[in-house]
Amino acid sequence: MEGAPTRRILEVVNKCPTQALIWKYNKDLTSEEQKAQRHGTREEENPKTLSGTPQRSKIKIMKDGPIVVEGLYTVIGTDDQELKPTTMTSFCRCGSSHSLPYCDGTHRKIGFTD
Repeated sequence: MEGAPTRRILEVVNKCPTQALIWKYNKDLTSEEQKAQRHGTREEENPKTLSGTPQRSKIKIMKDGPIVVEGLYTVIGTDDQELKPTTMTSFCRCGSSHSLPYCDGTHRKIGFTD
């Protein structure tokens, strides 16, 4: 999210349905985290350079959570148009997401269980 305002970055990270993403204010970073941040490069921060292009699709059903799909796939909507080009997304299983068919973390708020 290069160039995005802090507020927008926090919104996106907070919507991570699997809680795999977290954020910290710079003032709360440990000395080790500050050092890693100073020595990082833009290329290291690019998800594609970190994970490479996935060759196979992987579907994981999270306990009490969404279906996470990773790899090469296309999501087609009811209008036969591609919905969201990405290499990883989470699909709602609880049926209460406000972003259907995608997970928005509502399953945690409503106590969804398998």
